Amino acid sequence: MKELSTEEKAQAYDEALEKARQLCAYPTTKPFINDLQDLFPELKESEDEQIREYLIRYIDNTMKSSELKSKLLAWLEKQGEQKPTWSEEDEEFLKRAIKATKDLYPITSDWLKNLKQRIAP
Repeated sequence: MKELSTEEKAQAYDEALEKARQLCAYPTTKPFINDLQDLFPELKESEDEQIREYLIRYIDNTMKSSELKSKLLAWLEKQGEQKPTWSEEDEEFLKRAIKATKDLYPITSDWLKNLKQRIAP
């Protein structure tokens, strides 16, 4: 078997990483995803990202279809882009998200209360 060049190794790694990303997108077992993340640390999400995605799923699955639901989901999606400044619109949606989760998931509500400090300087 021939020795791969550095460029060929990099390309093979990129291809394997992309396949691993695709596998992580499918519903599968947590140990399997953990194994993939051990092999490819780039696949690990931050705790903030995991909570943001959880909130998206929670709102999507529990709220009735409405303008508020659409706005909350759009705002949470936008947070994944990490805007450098905090707007009045962000403040309003944050308050609504806290109110929507306060009674059922107080831990999530507490996390949301600290979101502004983690995002805005």
